[in-house]
Amino acid sequence: MAPEAVVQETEDPDMNQRHTRTGSTTTQRGFSLVELMIAMLIGLLVTAAVIALVVNSSRTHNELTKTSRQIENARYATQLLSDEVRHAGYFGRFFAVPGPTGAGLPDPCDNSGGMVDLRNALEAGLALHIQAHTNPGDLSCLPAANHRIGADGNGTDIIVVRRVASMFTRDTADLEPDLFYIQTQPTQMRLDQGSNTTTFDLTEIGGVPPAPIHRLHTDIYYLAPCPLLDNPQGTCNNASPDLPTLMRLRLGPNGQWINEPLVEGIEDMRVEFGIDNTGDGVPNDYVQMPATLAQWVDVMSVRLHLLARTTEATPAHTDEKQYNLGGVVLGPMNDQLRRRVFSTTIRLHNPAGRREE
Repeated sequence: MAPEAVVQETEDPDMNQRHTRTGSTTTQRGFSLVELMIAMLIGLLVTAAVIALVVNSSRTHNELTKTSRQIENARYATQLLSDEVRHAGYFGRFFAVPGPTGAGLPDPCDNSGGMVDLRNALEAGLALHIQAHTNPGDLSCLPAANHRIGADGNGTDIIVVRRVASMFTRDTADLEPDLFYIQTQPTQMRLDQGSNTTTFDLTEIGGVPPAPIHRLHTDIYYLAPCPLLDNPQGTCNNASPDLPTLMRLRLGPNGQWINEPLVEGIEDMRVEFGIDNTGDGVPNDYVQMPATLAQWVDVMSVRLHLLARTTEATPAHTDEKQYNLGGVVLGPMNDQLRRRVFSTTIRLHNPAGRREE
């Protein structure tokens, strides 16, 4: 008889353990309420920091945009006025400019007697390549409501520039009938509307072709308390936006003066005039306003001072500065607008050049 087989059982603890793990269900533990609240708090702090960063970045960008626009507007206004003033007294080939007549500065807008009076006023004004005022009552085409008063309580400066266009024609058929023109020789000139073609009868010295005919520009630069964008012939009133604007009154058809808004945010304009006392075309003294007609004729340069402001307020800012515009001190304004002064000196090439020769 065969011996009985003996089966030896060997204990394998790892196998038993694996069997146990395989057959059991794993239990996972979630976040506690305290952990959830801490995670939410951290998320809120991060979100708040990101929002603050975005808000500060947006605020900084807005301030940079306002400041950049302010600087750009002021530079453009300075360049525009410099170019216009620099060409004051350009009358084509006409060098024998007459001396001034009358007791005071002429009103360039005087058309009380129609086109004949306006033509006479324009012709008399040729003796003054530039003139200035602080009172709009001196110019019949500028309503007082359209003239800005400075922070010192005085009127901002008004500049009148006289010149002709650089482009010219020799054919009277090219003239617009309602505009004013000047035909020039070195010692003679004719001024009239384009419709009066028989006036322009000058011929070239030593030649047959008619003398050049230029359009006459009489431009009045001033500051208005509002832009006057909707109605060029209107006036500022209580309903107008409070936005100081550099304006130009330009002589248009049939003696009409047309308002042209140029640059917004120009809050004040003051001018100093360089007077030539020796007849060599070089200014010897600067004054805020020449006292006589003879001194106006002797103006050979201009110091221009502009006070530019932002067009929108900065809530966290208070303007406590003072601004010097050629001896006129303004401020502090104590408002929420930012301001800067821009100054330049402009030489009047045409009257100065005539004296140098």
